[in-house]
Amino acid sequence: MALAPGKPRERPRPPKTSLQTSLKEMTEYLKQSAQLGNLDRPQIAILDFGSQYSHLIARRVREMKVYCELYSCLVEKEDLAAHKITGIILSGGPNSVYEEGAPHVSQGVWDLIKERGIPVLGICYGMQELAHVYGGKVAPGQEREYGKATVKSHSKDGEEMTLFEGLPEEFIMWMSHGDKLHAVPEGFSKCGSTANAEFVAIQNLSTRMWGLQFHPEVTHSPMGPTILSNFVVKVCQSPTDWVMTDYAEEFIQSVREQVGPEGHVIGAVSGGVDSTVAAVLMNRAIGERFHAILVDNGCLRKDEGKCDWLLQGTLYPDVIESISYKGPSATIKTHHNVGGLPASMKLKLIEPLRELFKDEVRELGMALGIDEPSVWRHPFPGPGLAIRVLGEVTAERVAILQEADDIMIQELWNAGVYRDIAQAFVVLLPVKSVGVMGDGRTYENVASVRCVTTTDFMTAEFYRMPYDLMETISNRIINEVRGINRVAYDISSKPPATVEWE
Repeated sequence: MALAPGKPRERPRPPKTSLQTSLKEMTEYLKQSAQLGNLDRPQIAILDFGSQYSHLIARRVREMKVYCELYSCLVEKEDLAAHKITGIILSGGPNSVYEEGAPHVSQGVWDLIKERGIPVLGICYGMQELAHVYGGKVAPGQEREYGKATVKSHSKDGEEMTLFEGLPEEFIMWMSHGDKLHAVPEGFSKCGSTANAEFVAIQNLSTRMWGLQFHPEVTHSPMGPTILSNFVVKVCQSPTDWVMTDYAEEFIQSVREQVGPEGHVIGAVSGGVDSTVAAVLMNRAIGERFHAILVDNGCLRKDEGKCDWLLQGTLYPDVIESISYKGPSATIKTHHNVGGLPASMKLKLIEPLRELFKDEVRELGMALGIDEPSVWRHPFPGPGLAIRVLGEVTAERVAILQEADDIMIQELWNAGVYRDIAQAFVVLLPVKSVGVMGDGRTYENVASVRCVTTTDFMTAEFYRMPYDLMETISNRIINEVRGINRVAYDISSKPPATVEWE
């Protein structure tokens, strides 16, 4: 909801507290309360043009302890004007700015930027949008540029190189573009080039606008965090006060105001770190008046299904996927409840983690005193082990996989490497092989161990597991799990493979 200029905003009034009213009205109240809080909190606004890396920009900004939100590139002036915007970042995108139907920032937003003097950073398509609007020339390049490239910085007549402060004259950045800038807009100057493109970094110090053809937000750009920090913290003067303990207190207070002294809340559970952290927040807020429901579909990990209180949590990447402009990042995951539940359902959602990334959820969990194994638990798919049983899913095959998976997780913790791995699991293949145990011949299932390292799950590499640990896991699974006589190790990276097998 946008504010009219100069019109004060009243804090939403909690409805009367009863089980029925709290269930029906809680989401709207909490949503309004959160919006009010965010109106008062300075933020970096990221305008998404559909890049697969848009959420990474938000993560990098949050890592600086700076609050940010991601908006569609088609956001209206009124929606941004209601917030305390310290800076705007234009993301990359799959379109060409000169094509008919390509997305563009509205004139109203450009007017707002000029009225308030808001600093702007354009990344990839965002730089081309900036150049296109201010009179530069964007066209296809003779050669496309994908992957790592050496950027050479340039200073015009000793002009200040604000974004490149603290960087060497040459540095490595990640490129992903076919179009490029052929002429710099009036008032802008070149401050970076590569062997393939003359203008990969431009700036206009008087209007405080910068453009980067490369992607400083990806891990393949080692100096990227420095560039982003130079813009977000030094140029925009954004406060570095986004801390999880403050977030927890805000949510707890909102819930207490909404539910009152007698209201009750019912919550769905999944069993992962998100559910655990959300549950602790709810328990701190209303104690035993929070009621959890866990549906055991028969495909959970071994010995799971027993809990005191848990709550399913929607994370900020899920929200991003539901609002992103059309493009690679716009796919909506159907197993998330972003956007609400079916109209036929009487309950409404509470999503205490909807503003947080996974790493922030873990940080919050540690701040709340949750035990380490729960906080650092690896992601677990919604359908459970069912998608890791390839072929026919039966109770017997799920039980076999549960035992094998449990052994692997035990040994990763025993070896002290569990937290070095982003996700680890065992897959039961629809293949049998010949084996020898003792004097007998066996014909049993093949299992594959999958361990990957990643920071964002957009790309992932297989974990280089020590051979002795690999041997221990294999020996234990084959010796202790009836039905498996061969263990393989998956050394595929993403891309071209995916993390899960299905």
